[in-house]
Amino acid sequence: MFKIEKTDLYKKTKDSLSEYWDINKDHLKYEFCIHLIQYACGKYYDYKRVNTGDAHTKDALLAYRKTNKTSSKAFQFQRLLFGYRIDLSPTKTNLSSVEANKKDNPSFVKDHIIGTSLIGFYIIFKFKDKLRKALEIDPSANPDQEFLELAKNENWFKTICEVAEDFSENELKENLCLWSQCRITKLEHEKDNLVRGWGKLSTEELNSLDDKKKLKIIEDRLNLFHYKKPKKTKEIEIEQYHRYRK
Repeated sequence: MFKIEKTDLYKKTKDSLSEYWDINKDHLKYEFCIHLIQYACGKYYDYKRVNTGDAHTKDALLAYRKTNKTSSKAFQFQRLLFGYRIDLSPTKTNLSSVEANKKDNPSFVKDHIIGTSLIGFYIIFKFKDKLRKALEIDPSANPDQEFLELAKNENWFKTICEVAEDFSENELKENLCLWSQCRITKLEHEKDNLVRGWGKLSTEELNSLDDKKKLKIIEDRLNLFHYKKPKKTKEIEIEQYHRYRK
């Protein structure tokens, strides 16, 4: 598992986001914590109620949870729940491409550097890992084993809250760079130039993306490899944001 504080994006945003955190940390921690609890309670419901036949049906669960390539209705909800919730615009991150900073280039956009789908996956991966440690579950156990264990636990809600609060209090700050946006030109942002999501992969390739491969893609994104090697333009160089726009 890579260390986020070793990545290029963390280093480039460390000072600006530290200042932003100091001002907004109470709101950020609360909102992030409650989103983790909302996610976990939904998963708990699946294993405690749906899987035992106490409510709804497994067909309904499958229609919501089943993955088609790398997406599902549940994953789309996770993207909205985590991917868009922290608005770190270029003025907050102090990031702009060299081209977007030029006065004679009025056409620019705000780019979510990591991508909202990848943020959702990463946050849930980290949260579930913390749940496993709290419940003393082997990291190699079956997917969602932590929720199977919680379904048997009378103190399930307390456990979820404690892990969510610990994540929000002690790890959110160092992961804040995930939500960073950068001002780049529309040309630099074109879909045929800058990779989106997990990349242009075949159905077979998408289905073969295990956690290890997904984490490697996220690590590369955090190290700005997609900015350093765009498909149709020269390297997208990042510098400090200039505020002289008309």
